[in-house]
Amino acid sequence: MQRSIKPIDEKSRLESLFFNKIWTYERFNAALCKSLNNQIVAGFAKGMHYVSKVPWTRLVVNKLVGTYEMELLPFFESLDDNPPAIIFDIGAAEGYYSVGCLLRWHSAKVIAWEMDEQAQKIMSILAEKNKVQERLSRHGICTPSLLEKAERELHPDLIIMDIEGEELNLCTPETIALGAKTHWVIECHAPEIVATLQKRFSKTHRVEIIENRSFSFDDVKVKLPKIYTFLPQDRWRIVREGREIPTPWLIARPK
Repeated sequence: MQRSIKPIDEKSRLESLFFNKIWTYERFNAALCKSLNNQIVAGFAKGMHYVSKVPWTRLVVNKLVGTYEMELLPFFESLDDNPPAIIFDIGAAEGYYSVGCLLRWHSAKVIAWEMDEQAQKIMSILAEKNKVQERLSRHGICTPSLLEKAERELHPDLIIMDIEGEELNLCTPETIALGAKTHWVIECHAPEIVATLQKRFSKTHRVEIIENRSFSFDDVKVKLPKIYTFLPQDRWRIVREGREIPTPWLIARPK
């Protein structure tokens, strides 16, 4: 009996070869970053001089075009009329939000905690490139006792937190009570974290949960060179965030 032979999809093979071996994400990213002069051209941190590469992710261009965590932009815009003076950024990574806050609100000061030394170095580079280093204070890991001490001494107006599942350890009833007049933005990495934090914040804050959403190239509001937007794969690369699990944000506003 002769077996039927499944035809080879030459188009898929060629596409795989092209995108995985020739026009790789790394080459695409480097070329687009260079064409934009490594500058963020839209979104929360518009105007920031950025970098073309960070060690822990390939996904950089979404920050340059302004779609990165675009779900939070309405909240940050709501603070523009009365900008926060003291900001804590806990789990600051390379400093996208730390430096972005300093550029967005020119009188603000940011205290940033980040345990990764390589990320701290990139943060320092970004701060210097954007001439905001005098308003940025960098620290290593943040503990509940350190957070309580900083809250008592500095009275932050805004706390941004992204600590990969350790949110419950820092958002204790004590730190929340000390931050009763503080706006909080917390990225949550499990459903039970969302539920627990909603209860903890409900006594002193108005709580809103912002879900992640999928982005399309229609979300890009700036004109880019056609060479980077002609192919559907490249348009997807531009807005990709690479979230493996849902990570909604808890927004807590003082009552």
